[in-house]
Amino acid sequence: MISKYDFLFLSLTGTWLDENFKYFSKVLSVQSFTEKHNSENISFQIENSLNNLEISKNVAVVAATRDGAKNISAACRLSKIPR
Repeated sequence: MISKYDFLFLSLTGTWLDENFKYFSKVLSVQSFTEKHNSENISFQIENSLNNLEISKNVAVVAATRDGAKNISAACRLSKIPR
């Protein structure tokens, strides 16, 4: 159960090189995440964030860096995001 003092978030960070190989790393989105932390809900939030940012996971997402939590691993598999 989440208490009224818990603040839970899901964030996406993008890292890329431009045409001159200049390195960039930016926070792309941060959303409150009050749903159950199962792979389906996490996958939905990731895909929703990418769609809102107009980022195509088939073209722009090369890989995901994540912790080893099973729900995050499964969410990436559901979203077909490589690791």
